Amino acid sequence: MMYKMTAIIALTISFSAHAHDVWLEQKQDGLALIYGHVDELVELEPEKVRAIRAYGVDGIELSIDSHSGAGEMLVKPEKKAAMVTVEYDNGFWTKIDPTTWENKSKRHYENHLDSSHSYKYNKNLMGWSNQFTQPSGLRMEIVPLENPLAVKAGGRVSLQVLYQGSPLPDTALEVHGIDDTFRTDENGRVEVLLDSKRKFQHIAAYYRYELPGNLDADEMSLTANLVFGAD
Repeated sequence: MMYKMTAIIALTISFSAHAHDVWLEQKQDGLALIYGHVDELVELEPEKVRAIRAYGVDGIELSIDSHSGAGEMLVKPEKKAAMVTVEYDNGFWTKIDPTTWENKSKRHYENHLDSSHSYKYNKNLMGWSNQFTQPSGLRMEIVPLENPLAVKAGGRVSLQVLYQGSPLPDTALEVHGIDDTFRTDENGRVEVLLDSKRKFQHIAAYYRYELPGNLDADEMSLTANLVFGAD
């Protein structure tokens, strides 16, 4: 889980408020993969899941079993997991008029306003290991620099945003899709204020960069989130 971190220069960084996201929630029979906004869920497409990995409190990867059906996926690690990560390829999205996006490549349309290839990277913390202060290997991720499970709701937690293992500077984060006042420094680090009214905390960061000459999308759109329960 160790990566050398060096500063990178972002081609394009922009903040995309209220974007759809993926994360896991504890259910009676396992961990359910969720898609949508924090307070407004929509149907999941299990075929878009590219990888799910679970880790124990010792930081060692666990084997998992997953079951999917129409619009849902249930994940069961072999034993209690301290962290689970998800990679979700949301495909190509093309904006064909001011209010309409379609989940298709721009090559399907004679004209378009915007197009992107969307990936979602999710990290769920249910327990803690000091190894989790290191990158997990996701292309984009939010790394906790301290144990966020020990921070009370309304407190502050120190985080670092990485792209391909390197710090992502001047990147905005949002808490529960509402508070977007937090931005990383030149080392990709930021201190985020947790929502005082919720035990469940959902922190997300966004990164977009251009794809010159790509026939399917104008930009790559990446979302990374960190989900955990505050003390």
